[in-house]
Order: sequence, then structure tokens, then C-alpha cells
Amino acid sequence: MATVDGRPITVRQVYGLASAYRMRLEQRGTTIPPEQETDLLRMSLQSLINSDLMAHAAKAVGQKVDPKALEDRIREQRSRFPSEEDYRKSLAASKVTEEQIRADLETQLLAEGWARSKTQDVKVDPAAVRKVYDSNKDKFKGSEEAHVLEILATFEPSDPPAKKEEARKRAEEAYAKAKAGEDFGKVAGRYSQDPSAANGGDLGFVPRGMTFPQFEEPAFSLPIGQISPVFETPRGFNVIKVLERRPERQLPWDEVKEKLTENITSRLKGQTLQGQISLLRSKAKVSITDKELEPPPEPPPTAQAGGTAPATH
Repeated sequence: MATVDGRPITVRQVYGLASAYRMRLEQRGTTIPPEQETDLLRMSLQSLINSDLMAHAAKAVGQKVDPKALEDRIREQRSRFPSEEDYRKSLAASKVTEEQIRADLETQLLAEGWARSKTQDVKVDPAAVRKVYDSNKDKFKGSEEAHVLEILATFEPSDPPAKKEEARKRAEEAYAKAKAGEDFGKVAGRYSQDPSAANGGDLGFVPRGMTFPQFEEPAFSLPIGQISPVFETPRGFNVIKVLERRPERQLPWDEVKEKLTENITSRLKGQTLQGQISLLRSKAKVSITDKELEPPPEPPPTAQAGGTAPATH
């Protein structure tokens, strides 16, 4: 589908990476519509071109792949399959060899190492980070939160009706015991199938807008200290008790400075890396054989409003 200084980027690589991107998005509940498939392939191709350039730049300065890191990455890839047989079937269906997988992962690791070497010295001026906070305090608000204890009886959407009914009965039995006066945390410890059962069902503070609507409604309307009837969410049947609520509030500097510094540093590293990749591409001969996957023309530069925290190198 493309060549980079004569080195091929294959159809297998592009469709393989696109499939991996698609899987990650689906795990987050996002589906790629058919009309965006070409965009996904284009993004995958550009990512592979950039990885090839970075990997060869790494080799040119003597960087090497740590054999242990490569073996770890290979094991990680294989662990995504339920069994060795499933892994072998996937290779056969994709018409890809283990040697090709190893070569792809080696390129990936070389590219990652080169990227780190080009961005590891990027630092952010702490005073500039504080200025971003002081100038945008209205954007640093903590959502309304509810401190919730939960009992969850789980079922899968694919489960037969009898399995779902079993989960409902489990939740109703737990509700009856808690409503009768048993300690909610102890009931959660016995009945809940959520990891929080080990902590008496304590979910901590749950921000508004960060959970299922079916869960959020009772979490933010139930009187403090009362126990909800059994209700259903995509995770199963729930019973909750609200211990307290906190209104929306201004987040103080001490609570946001670490995350804000990380976010600005990450953005600046991304900008630095993109500049380095653009330099590599300006010196390389990149030929894309499938014209549908050519990147769109870059828009003319425009003045940007505002600014970012300055970096120090």
C-alpha cells in the first residue's frame, strides 16, 4: 500500500493495525461507522509510515531493541487469545507468520524508543502551569459526587433468562437483609459480585455523569442513609446506599496541579515528537500506491488564540 525509502508497508500491516484500533474502540463502546472505514485505514497507514521512519532513525544512531522487552511484547500479544490453538488459527486466517509478527513488534519497540529519546527532556515551567490554572479556574470544577455503597448481582446480556432471574433473586435477597437492618457492608461482602465487595461495597465518591443513568438517578436522588430497591443496569441488578453527597465545587490548585502538569507535558511532548516526525518525512521518499489513503492536504496556518505553557528542554 506504500513504500518508505523503498521499504514496503503491506496490506496485511495496514488492515491488521486498523483491526486493532477498531477492537480498542469497541471495547470502549464505540463503533466505527462504514463511512469512516477509509479514514481508519488512512490513519493506520500513516501510523505505520511514521513507525517505520522512527525505527530506521533509531537504527541509524545505534539504538537496539532489548531482547527481553521484545519477548515480553510477544507474550503480551499471544495472551490476548484464549488458547494457543486460537492464536495459531488467527495467524493462519490472517496469513501471517510468527516471523512477521516479531518483525512488526521489533519495529514498534524501536519507534517507541526513538520517540522517548526525542521527548524525554521536555519539561514544563511550573509557573506557566499555575498560570494556566489561574486563567481558567472555571474549567477546574469538581462534579457533584455521591458516596455510594453497592451490592451488585451480575449477569451477561447473553445469559439465558434463568441466569438473569437467579441474579435478580440474589439482589432481592440481599436487599431484604439490608432493609431488615443488617449492616449493609456485611451484606455486600456476602452477596455482591463487584470487586468492591471486599470493602463492604464501598465505591467511594461517584461523580455525576460518570456512570449509567439507571445508577445515577438513585445515587443522586435517594435520601442520605436510605437503601434503594433493586434496580437493573447493564452490569446486573443493583442495590445501593448513599452515605453522603458533595456539591459541585472549585477544585483547589493542590488537587489539580499534578494532573494538569502531566496533561500539559504530554501535549508538549506530542508536539515535539510531531515536529521530529515531520523532519524525518521531509527527508524521506514516501509513496502511497492507494490514492484513497493519501493524507488530506494540510490547512493553511492560522493564528492560534491563547497559548500553551512554555516548555524547557
